[in-house]
Amino acid sequence: MTNRPQTFLTRKNVVCFIIATLMYICVNVTEFLLYHLGGRKSGICELSMCYSYCGSSKHSCVATLNSDLLSGHYGDDVGFIQETNDAFVIGIADGVSGNRSCGLNPFLFSQALLRECQLLVEYEGQRMASNLKGLTYRALKRVESKSIYGSSTLCLLSLNKKAFKLDTMNLGDSGFVVIRESTIVYKSQPQYHKSRSPYQLCTTPPNFNMNEKRLYNDKPNLSVVGSFTLEPNDLILLATDGLFDNLYEDFILQIINKHLCLDDVNQDMLNHTCQLLVQNAKNAHIKPDDILVMLFSIRECPNVIINSSSTPPSPIPLSSSSSLESNESVTTFDEADDDVDDHVMDLFIFNE
Repeated sequence: MTNRPQTFLTRKNVVCFIIATLMYICVNVTEFLLYHLGGRKSGICELSMCYSYCGSSKHSCVATLNSDLLSGHYGDDVGFIQETNDAFVIGIADGVSGNRSCGLNPFLFSQALLRECQLLVEYEGQRMASNLKGLTYRALKRVESKSIYGSSTLCLLSLNKKAFKLDTMNLGDSGFVVIRESTIVYKSQPQYHKSRSPYQLCTTPPNFNMNEKRLYNDKPNLSVVGSFTLEPNDLILLATDGLFDNLYEDFILQIINKHLCLDDVNQDMLNHTCQLLVQNAKNAHIKPDDILVMLFSIRECPNVIINSSSTPPSPIPLSSSSSLESNESVTTFDEADDDVDDHVMDLFIFNE
């Protein structure tokens, strides 16, 4: 009996070749779609950003620029910015001042809530950055376990560096807007109960009567979530209701467009614009409140591999509060701002 010669093109080899070819096509089509339909091809570029923030407590007459976001410089308003390998996660919270009449401390609660959010993102990275509701549930549970009680609004943003994707979660009346080419293209919507009290996360002591104290205990699943594709030169404004209750949306946009050159935003521009927003909100005298304003300019930079032994400078550096002195610039509201047109300020002159 003669042995039949072995052939390379067996049925098994042909099937394997076809499968490998299809997988190769799928990978390349996916990268093409990510690159041309809003994302960016992995390994080519990443999202970076330059930012500034400014705020003031309700009882203060000064605007504090780029101070510690969790320190209490902004009354009951607090924030955080945390970078991971794949994302930037940003948060802002406004402790509900009515807590004090119930013997609770709104600042300690909002501070603890955002500190736990920041720690979870820092140590668990993308797992938390991609699941903002899960992040909120875990942070809230950790705050309650430490017997810190109170209530607060919450707004969280997660910016994916490689996909240029913005994921959002908002509960209450803090909020954000995305500005592209001098126009608002995406914004959050505030949430209120019938009493005009904002939706709020809450922890209370044992045997605390919620109905008697007239506090709300809203859960993270009531928050509004969204997703949006970012582009280079986009601006993101994140703020507490102290800004939005005192300035019309059109006026906020007017200040930003006048003082920021979208194609060439620098740190000084961001600092000055944040100060102007806080100043004008305070000067409006519509609803005295704590104010915290955070402004981010979205950049695009090459994907640089960082060596742990030596860290080369990024082509577009990330500006952070750590590179700025605490209370770097303090502006009093009694000082007139020559950069704001007189007819703009007339928006806040009301006749009885």
